[in-house]
Amino acid sequence: MERETTVIETKFGKNKIAIKSFLTELENRELIKILSPSFNLEGGEAKAKTDTATLIAYQDKLIEIWVVSIDGEKEKILDKVLNYRKEDFKQIVDYISSIGEEAEKKTK
Repeated sequence: MERETTVIETKFGKNKIAIKSFLTELENRELIKILSPSFNLEGGEAKAKTDTATLIAYQDKLIEIWVVSIDGEKEKILDKVLNYRKEDFKQIVDYISSIGEEAEKKTK
């Protein structure tokens, strides 16, 4: 399925990152699988307890799922992003997170 994408440019590397406009439920479930072991039910309330390894795995999966291409290239996307300056990496993850938050607001 072809989807609309948005292209952002990283601040320092000036790389053009094409990012999906939305996720399918199948893609979303891949993210949920990573985070779900981090939640505990105590007294009927869900409490998050995320360790560093889980957070890193989640960020990696965000990039793998959301990013379509970098400068037109579709290969080794995660490897490329992980080798960017941390500011560019954070810019990409923050942008992806903001799309997810906006989508959540629209469904409520």
